[in-house]
Amino acid sequence: GNLRRIAGEFLPWEELPARDGEVCGIQLIFRGSKELSMFDVMEKAEAIAGCFADGVNVLWQIEVCDKNEILVFVAQPMS
Repeated sequence: GNLRRIAGEFLPWEELPARDGEVCGIQLIFRGSKELSMFDVMEKAEAIAGCFADGVNVLWQIEVCDKNEILVFVAQPMS
């Protein structure tokens, strides 16, 4: 099969991950209060996806949490 490397990092809500054109898939877990707006989450998901190559696969979800943060997992081809 096509092996991949998976890496994860926590980001404060205000930050974006480093640009990387080699990423082929990302999973975003948005954590925040019940007041977290779906519009804000969708805008942030688009901004994060823009840090990677066109056509990157994006999976995102929302979890209620005390702290606003984003958990980002990226999948890259093994080199």
